[in-house]
Amino acid sequence: MSHPHIFMINPLLKIRLLLALRRVKKSATICLLTLHADIDSTYAGGTEGHVRHLRSLLLEKNHAVLVCSPSKKRKFILRGMLGSEVFFEGSFHRKQLRNIIALLATYVDRLHVHHTIGWPDSAVEALAKSAIPIKTVTAHDFWFLCPSINLLTGMERSFFCGVESDMSKCNDCLAKKWHHVDETIQDYRAGSLAFLQYFSAITMPSPSMLPYFEKAYGAMWSQIAPRVKVLPHYLGHLLSIQPVSTRAEPKGDTKERLCFIGALGEHKGAKIIIEAIPDLQKAGFEVEIFGVIHPNQHPNLDSIKITPYKNSQELMQLLSVKGAPDYLCYAPIWPETYLYTMYEGFMICPTAIPIVGPYGNPAQVCKESGIGPIMREGTSAALIEAAMLARQSRHEYYKKLVPFVKDLRDKISRRSYLDEYFEATAP
Repeated sequence: MSHPHIFMINPLLKIRLLLALRRVKKSATICLLTLHADIDSTYAGGTEGHVRHLRSLLLEKNHAVLVCSPSKKRKFILRGMLGSEVFFEGSFHRKQLRNIIALLATYVDRLHVHHTIGWPDSAVEALAKSAIPIKTVTAHDFWFLCPSINLLTGMERSFFCGVESDMSKCNDCLAKKWHHVDETIQDYRAGSLAFLQYFSAITMPSPSMLPYFEKAYGAMWSQIAPRVKVLPHYLGHLLSIQPVSTRAEPKGDTKERLCFIGALGEHKGAKIIIEAIPDLQKAGFEVEIFGVIHPNQHPNLDSIKITPYKNSQELMQLLSVKGAPDYLCYAPIWPETYLYTMYEGFMICPTAIPIVGPYGNPAQVCKESGIGPIMREGTSAALIEAAMLARQSRHEYYKKLVPFVKDLRDKISRRSYLDEYFEATAP
């Protein structure tokens, strides 16, 4: 089979890749997963973690899986696995990416694009226009609506814009706050929509995302709406984690524990968390952070314990030292599209009342189930108010939380995630 259009690829890399693809194709279907970061690196965020779990599930069912993502020095890494075997691993310059995709398209049966940030336009176009039989794209955030990703605006990019209706304000924000001057938001969204239309299935991890997409695309939303499906992230691996036992009801001088978990960057509410710490402590809460927080240098952080963790199992072990905290707080200032750490909290500490930010999936979950208070806005004052409400109505929340977590665990144990995955991504 001749591939004259890939002359730019390193000859040895080309030969290794062709031989590997031809060998694997004889016994397995080949899936290509693409995203913005290496899922096998030391640090992996929510999207990377989800893709890693998806790869494991596909490998268990004897699918061959290729994962492609940006690496260092303007290079990309391509890693292929079948079972426990790494059948290919190589890196190449981003200028070769379009030609690599053209080669892969000859052998790949299923493409799933999880993110395109960091990918050159020519490669993004090549993915969209490839002749791969089944093509799926997942919106893990709001990258397809705005290059800000999180829809944050304001002088310090600390306010959720709500999908700004005034396009002049929107473009002014892009230029002044995000230094995006190459195109208008109208052109940006038109380009995103054109990209999405090449895919037979468009998935989102929660229904909370749908109103924002509909508002942003307006009348154009109808062009892709029939192909949009909600497919939550995989949580099956959390079933093996033993829930942390409930500690005794706080009495006397024993303070109620309020914990924040996860990688707490600015969009995850780091600033308002730091601002709220003194008042939370004055109100009698013992405040702790399990994970990391950025910025990590502030006088308010000197009075609390910050404990990093690597995975869910380690988080469970750390939390079990004192027993389950009374409250787990998630205070993102943007509309979280899923918030994996919230579900991690449900499964590890099923008695800890959740306190959540005002937007996105966490707020929708708490609104529909009544299991915890929702901050009225993304401010430290609103966080403190929500904490006080959690204390005041703790027993009412607890009565709803216990059956909610039991039902969640039952649903996870009953579901076959790959069956749901293939159904949602079917052409």
